[in-house]
Amino acid sequence: MNRKKMPDKNSPLSELTPFGKIQHVITDLDGTLVQDFSSVFERIASSVTYLKTKKISFSIATGRSLNGAKPILDAIRVSVGTPIILYNGTVIVRHKTAEIISTSNISSTATQEIINITEKYPLSAYIAYLNEDVYNYNKGIITPDCERVYGWGINCRKTDYNGLPIKWNDIANDCTPTTIVLECHDKLFLPEIIISLKQIPEIVITTSGTGYIEIAPKSCDKGSALQTIRRICSWPPGSILCIGDNDNDVPLLSIADIGIAVSNASQKAKQAADYICDFPNVQGVINVCDILVSAKRFAPN
Repeated sequence: MNRKKMPDKNSPLSELTPFGKIQHVITDLDGTLVQDFSSVFERIASSVTYLKTKKISFSIATGRSLNGAKPILDAIRVSVGTPIILYNGTVIVRHKTAEIISTSNISSTATQEIINITEKYPLSAYIAYLNEDVYNYNKGIITPDCERVYGWGINCRKTDYNGLPIKWNDIANDCTPTTIVLECHDKLFLPEIIISLKQIPEIVITTSGTGYIEIAPKSCDKGSALQTIRRICSWPPGSILCIGDNDNDVPLLSIADIGIAVSNASQKAKQAADYICDFPNVQGVINVCDILVSAKRFAPN
């Protein structure tokens, strides 16, 4: 792909014009927005608020759960009803409403195959479920009981990476989880584990380079989730900009009308993007927001 140089406020109008058409911004969290986020969250929140005045929505696409995403959603003041992509695309909800746009689950057969593979290696495995009944009852207000997490393997923590309590070694034979995350305690085994998992046709796996393997139902990723949102919400062509940093953002960046990789992104993410930002992490997100502000001022749709 021929990646272009990111425009700025002094760029020709022709370079700003595609950004002037953007109506929806979706960003990854970990490694993109969350890195050093606490020091600039007010700056991000202000940018998001300003973009709202220009009728630009701001959302997230993350591997995190509801509980894991909640602090960021609250901090940047995402609008009620905005579609949120969770669990790398397995779950899509409208923020702070009872509406669940889409959920997908790993079959019980595939789950058992995964358990059989993982029993051979030094790792911890975490099965997560979205409790749809509780979520609906809460009318979209996120509480810890909206999700359940079970674990097997090496019992090394009381809570998962989203802060939810883990119930160890109590997994039903017929369980159909929202997602499964494997934490490999010896990275030397990662290639071998990945090869074995790829033999299971019903699942798709993504890795973050940190020893974690994220497992979802086949055809579920951030890109397919974005396609679902575009269809259901009737988002027009040319209206979606996405920002990411890692391999699991490749489908999102590929599907977006404008895909932007932050400067510290993986090689695959950069190859999938239309633009590579000059800044890393959250500074890159701020830079994109500034470009959108300039585009709406000088090259409005």
